[in-house]
Amino acid sequence: MTAAEFLEPVQADLAAMEDFLAPELRPQERFLGEYLAHVSRYRGKRLRPALVFLVARSLGRVTPDHVRLAAVAELLHTATLVHDDILDAAAIRRGNPTAHTVFGTEQTVLLGDYLFARAYELACRGSEPEIAVFLARTAQAICVGEMLQIRNRGNLEIGEPDYFRIIEQKTAALYAACGFIGAHYGGGGPRESGAFSEFGRNVGIAFQIADDLLDLTGDERVLGKTLGTDVGNGKLTLPLIRMLEVLPAGERARVRQGLLRNGHDGHAGHDGPPGWRALLGSTGALDYAHSRAGDFVAAAKRAVGSLGAIPLRENLEAFADFVISRNA
Repeated sequence: MTAAEFLEPVQADLAAMEDFLAPELRPQERFLGEYLAHVSRYRGKRLRPALVFLVARSLGRVTPDHVRLAAVAELLHTATLVHDDILDAAAIRRGNPTAHTVFGTEQTVLLGDYLFARAYELACRGSEPEIAVFLARTAQAICVGEMLQIRNRGNLEIGEPDYFRIIEQKTAALYAACGFIGAHYGGGGPRESGAFSEFGRNVGIAFQIADDLLDLTGDERVLGKTLGTDVGNGKLTLPLIRMLEVLPAGERARVRQGLLRNGHDGHAGHDGPPGWRALLGSTGALDYAHSRAGDFVAAAKRAVGSLGAIPLRENLEAFADFVISRNA
């Protein structure tokens, strides 16, 4: 099932979210309109709000709360992209210059803050304040995960448990929240909310592993964004962790020294130590990371499967498959 096919049942819901957001993001200051128009070009397949709606449709109903909170999820995601591009010194996002290269770092930091604040305002409009608190804690988890990754720049002792702790917060937390919101407002009880939250968590982890693989092996012309930022910023991701783990001691020491120099240079897209890209393939590190991503997709499918024969189960499973098969 293609992305267009598994998202087809929620296209009208995604359009409703866009219609909801348009007046909400109509600024009083003209300059801010220019900034918001620029980051609107970062729009992809809207996977996070799409997950909210797929879960809701699988339980039988989409409510105005789904539309509002799907918009919150999209704003939170966009805010993180704006800030991530600054942290990674990325020059391109979805084929467009990143906001900080156009408007400057100071203005772009504040633009990301503005998007976070707008998200919180929308989250607080509902009748359940605990959901706004839940989403605020989700945003906190995203920030903590990113801070953990930054604190571990150049840390070549980082292992898989540390890596998964980071991505479970910085990426999977928002996917898990989307699964929960879709179920909670779709009439699901604790069983359904727990299952769809677990689905989202596993999908989010798989998504980040795939993203880390694309950063090492993708084509910038296809992806439309700056690649090599992890190595260029001294961040160890799963393929690199695995490569270092299986290399013979002498070769490991050489590659580690090269990665350390690379991280200290701090230039996104730096080539790193000689031959390291070939080593990712020859050590099986890329295949290993692909396999681990597949494990989390399988876990996501089991979470949905625990609910039995529900509508759109095939679409949800195709959603999970897509996050590790995409090339952009």
